[in-house]
Formats: sequence, C-alpha cells, structure tokens
Amino acid sequence: MAKSLFDEMLRSAANQFARDGGKVLSNAVYGDSHSTPLRRVGGSNNARGVSTSSENGEDISAEDMRQWCIENGMYLKISRTAVSQVVGIAIIGAIPMLVTGIVCGPAFLFASLRRIWYFFTADAQYARRAMIANKIPDKRYSLGYRIEGYRKGYEIIEIPPTIRERLWHLLIAFIYALIGIGIIYWNYIAFEYINSIEA
Repeated sequence: MAKSLFDEMLRSAANQFARDGGKVLSNAVYGDSHSTPLRRVGGSNNARGVSTSSENGEDISAEDMRQWCIENGMYLKISRTAVSQVVGIAIIGAIPMLVTGIVCGPAFLFASLRRIWYFFTADAQYARRAMIANKIPDKRYSLGYRIEGYRKGYEIIEIPPTIRERLWHLLIAFIYALIGIGIIYWNYIAFEYINSIEA
C-alpha cells in the first residue's frame, strides 16, 4: 500500500516536471508565436466593468453617466474612509497619556490636507453595494486579469466632478481639521493638568 502510494507520487512529480520543462523549452524556442490568446468578449468597458460608450459606439458624457448612476440606484460616495474608523480613531485620540493620542491629531490634519488635494484632483465616485469580481492578474487575457469568483463590496464609477461634488471634499477637510485640532488641544490640556497635579 505504502509502496503503491510512493510510486504514484513519484509518477505524478515526474509528469509535472515533464509538463513544466516542456513549457519552458517551448517558450524558449517558439516564444509567444504558438500561444492561443484569450479574449473576454463584450463592449468597451472601463476598469470598473461598466460600459463608457453607447450602443452606437459614441462616448457617453459625464452628465449622462451621472444620470445613469442615479437612475440605477448609485449614490455619491462622499467618504473615502468608513465612518466607524473615523469615530474610532477620534475616540482613541481623545484618551490622554497615550502615544495614539499624540499621533491621532496630526493624522486628522494630514487627512484634511489630503481632502484638499482631492478637491483639485479626484473624480466624483458613485457607488452601490454589489457582488464584485475577484480579479486575478493574468497576462493571457486582453484586460490583464481573469475573474475567479465574486465577493460583497461596492461597485464604483468615477466621473469628472461638478463644483458641488468638489465642495464636499472641502467640507470633510474642515471637519477633519476641527477634529485634529480638538484632539491636539485636548491632549495639551490633559498634560498641563497632570503636570500641575504633580507639581
């Protein structure tokens, strides 16, 4: 029984070695000339898998795309970070005498500056909950990846923003700056109070 299993393992390893060795030799001799390319059929899609051209091949305008998103249950994604994470970091930063309390304030100020940068550079994101494809890098496909299964997540479409959509970044930057300054000031007061007690 054990000898039979061992022989089967040796045979399997030899077959695998032969297959891989054959591929190496074939690639060295023929290159890609003998390969069969794989192509995913369908319309012109963007990185999110949503068509950006109409049936007659014309590009869809940003306003038409925005209207399509609203009609299909998508909403403007204002926050780039989960609200629970923001609240959690703010609570941790409000606890004095911790290293995190000192770090969280500047972290919010940095997030505020990043939001100001988004005001000038970022596209508007429209999102809805959906089953998202797991994209595995694969050069055999024309898109550079293959799909293996799906997971719960958000389908996101990025559109050139209107001024109103840009202003949301400034509002969140202002909120982050207030939280950051508040955390720094609160920790300063706490340390001053502790020093006064010790004195």
